[in-house]
Amino acid sequence: MNSMHKLSDTRVRHDALTQQARQRKIDAWLQVAASLSEQITVELQTATEQLQGEGMADLQRVTALAQRLANNSKAMRDTLGTLFDSGEKSEEHAVTSTEDCAMDEQVNTLGKDMAGVKLDVADLKVDVAGIKVDVAGLKTDVAGLKTDVAGLKVDVTDLKTDVAGLKVDVTDLKTDVAGLKVDVADLKVDVAGLKTDVTVLKTDVSSLKLDLAVVRSNYATRSDVAEAKSAVILSCVGTMIALSSVAFAVARLVH
Repeated sequence: MNSMHKLSDTRVRHDALTQQARQRKIDAWLQVAASLSEQITVELQTATEQLQGEGMADLQRVTALAQRLANNSKAMRDTLGTLFDSGEKSEEHAVTSTEDCAMDEQVNTLGKDMAGVKLDVADLKVDVAGIKVDVAGLKTDVAGLKTDVAGLKVDVTDLKTDVAGLKVDVTDLKTDVAGLKVDVADLKVDVAGLKTDVTVLKTDVSSLKLDLAVVRSNYATRSDVAEAKSAVILSCVGTMIALSSVAFAVARLVH
């Protein structure tokens, strides 16, 4: 009887130790899952603040895995808690077998999810580092663009002023050109009249040239007549002088 009692106590003690070991293992896994969940939450928060709208596909994938991890942790807690709450000794071996299978399945799933989440978090860190570099470059580019835009604004303001002045000048030029067109039209009429007058003048000048030629011809004939008259007068005077000399000589002879 004592032997049976001791054997029963030993078996109960062994079962209790086994259950305690399994419980410690489960608690350890749950602590790891909770720690990893906290780490993932921090990483996701940091990545969300840094990405600011970029890389949302990676964030969604990691968030989904984190959700699966949380669900698996809850399922493991619920399943194992339900199994350990059973106190039927007659079903102890069946419960232990079911417990082991459920725990192994949950542990395997949890391990795969943890590995996937770690890889995604590592990839996310690399992406965030690359995005930081890109954002730094973009900041530099944006600063340069701001400077360029500020200069362009000044140039555009100056151009607006110049264009406004040009508009006024062009308006004045249009008015001047319109007046010049009227003046040119009047000049064309005047020039046409002058051409007619010049043609008439040319005809008159040609006639005058002919008249002058005739006048010159007549003037030359009169000169010849005048010269002849002078010669005749001189001849007459010479003759008269000669006759006077003869008469004087005769008179002396007579006396």
